[in-house]
Amino acid sequence: MGSSLRDSAVGPAEGEGVSFGPGFYFSYAHTPPLRGDRSDPDYWIKRFFHELETEVRHLDHRLHGGFVDHRIPAGLDPAEYAAHRLAECRVFVPLYGDNYFESEKCGREWAVFERRRRLRKARTGDDGRSIVPVLWTPSTREQPDCARRVPPARLLENDLYLDLGLYQLIRLYEHEYHEAVLRLAQLIVHRARVEAPPAISPDSHGEVEPAFPGRASPQRPLYIAVAAAVRRTVPRERDPEYYGGNPEEWRPYQPQVAEPLAERAARIAGTLGYSARISVLSTSSPETKMPGPQLESQRQQGPSIVLADPWVFDGFPTSRTALERVDRCRRETVRLMVPWSGSDGETARQRLYLEARVQTTVPWMFRCWRRSLPERLQDLATAEQFDEALLVVIDRARSYFLSTSEPLRNAPLNRYSSRPRLAPAPHEESPP
Repeated sequence: MGSSLRDSAVGPAEGEGVSFGPGFYFSYAHTPPLRGDRSDPDYWIKRFFHELETEVRHLDHRLHGGFVDHRIPAGLDPAEYAAHRLAECRVFVPLYGDNYFESEKCGREWAVFERRRRLRKARTGDDGRSIVPVLWTPSTREQPDCARRVPPARLLENDLYLDLGLYQLIRLYEHEYHEAVLRLAQLIVHRARVEAPPAISPDSHGEVEPAFPGRASPQRPLYIAVAAAVRRTVPRERDPEYYGGNPEEWRPYQPQVAEPLAERAARIAGTLGYSARISVLSTSSPETKMPGPQLESQRQQGPSIVLADPWVFDGFPTSRTALERVDRCRRETVRLMVPWSGSDGETARQRLYLEARVQTTVPWMFRCWRRSLPERLQDLATAEQFDEALLVVIDRARSYFLSTSEPLRNAPLNRYSSRPRLAPAPHEESPP
């Protein structure tokens, strides 16, 4: 038998219970109505969606059509319903135009789907071409970097579509419009079969940072501190194969994954635009210090992730003292991750005892972890669960870092405003 649609995509790890939903997610910026005008300002967009979805269904009925936010069933929460569709769809279809790139809602949708693409890249090395943009109206201003990396496809033999955009074709060039819609549908169906990213839980979106407007610098610091044993110091009942000559070489998911966990976290953070800095957690680490003006010269310029081996919570006094100090600081910008590898039988047998030690040592961070992640991700039982949880943890730590950053809180408000402007003020540079 041939492979099914589900088999052709890089799906979630077995047992995670996340299924794929609509074939594509239709992302567009709503047009505000004119005063006194009762006509629908988004009429042409809705017509285009209907005709595109019809073509997709005709080409492959298994794709379940598309999602658009004006067609949410009555009685359901619109934001929650849209979040589920965005977490499960196979292809993302944004309508390019100036209004689109000025919309924070659209920027947030893009960022959530991009997270799924980066999760695919972390697992396979390939992020997949699952974004199929539509040039609705040609942009009069510079597009954000994320859009320039995904240009609209050439759908016609002539340049009519790329010169005018689909909005003009649907009204003035009927034959070319229908040809373009068919080509778009063929692209969506093909990429839904072979390029789809993993589905994720909608609960893991967190406070995702919109991809536009006002995207942050592409190289942002992220600190990764490791609290783990080394091969020569592990207790006799512990297999030393999980460890190396220094804590940074700890590999909790071996033999399935030979890559050290800190290097894996740094690699995934790099796909998010972070420059990761790996260190060993000690009692003098910045993560153990209370924030305050006296630390200005030592202040970290980004959030921190602490990767902790469950075994260091018992019998490793230096690491345990450092973790206790981190916990006492109660800094939301520092996040703890403790993997309970499902392939590690020794840790599984000692789970109740070790987990009690974790709760005793870092009670505040333990509670934060439990309330910030969906239950299916909390154990980090597989490398795939770790990858997905890391995206959530980085987003949340980054959000708290920005909200407490002195430069951000003291900056002029209009520098960070997402309200659209025709041009920057004379004394300002254009936002990144």
